[in-house]
Amino acid sequence: MEQDAVRQNLLDRLLDAVKQCQVYYGAGQEIAMEVEPRVSTLCTEWEAVLTHGLYRAREKGNLIRPAPQQSKDSAGCLWSLAKLCINLEEEAHLLSLSHVRTDVGRGRAWLRMALNERTMERCLHSIASQEEALRTMYEPSAFLLDQDRASTLPNMAAVHTHMHTHMRTHMHTHAHTCIHTCTHMHTHAYTHAHTCT
Repeated sequence: MEQDAVRQNLLDRLLDAVKQCQVYYGAGQEIAMEVEPRVSTLCTEWEAVLTHGLYRAREKGNLIRPAPQQSKDSAGCLWSLAKLCINLEEEAHLLSLSHVRTDVGRGRAWLRMALNERTMERCLHSIASQEEALRTMYEPSAFLLDQDRASTLPNMAAVHTHMHTHMRTHMHTHAHTCIHTCTHMHTHAYTHAHTCT
């Protein structure tokens, strides 16, 4: 019951973050930047939901599609999940970000790319279809293994595709990524990275 309450809390927080951005930026009158609390919170809550219950590498060994540059600590971060849904071109692009040197940074860059380029809904459907892979990556109590709650995520991601938003995102982690996009119009992305190793 305790874990059920944790998953519900994660869902409630994400839903609130999505609604806040939809209300504030949905009219397309404001520029959304991650330094602004609503956008920062949105990214934080998506990451919290998607990484909830991910096994650490030392606990579960090698995960799905391990990459040569994957560190022993890369499991438990978004990058291990991202590789279940991105294509080879997208993976090559994220790996080519010269100043993003950690899997934590790559995972967060993917999250922002997926939100900005309106591919999050597609990614979530792809991830959900790989149940066997998810069971090897996540603890049984993980959010993504809760089918009822996880099934709501694509609909929440779809909200981003319908918001008339001009979004600029600044990420401050091991990697600092700036992605600019015009949603519902032509999409353009660029990345600046300033990172620690």
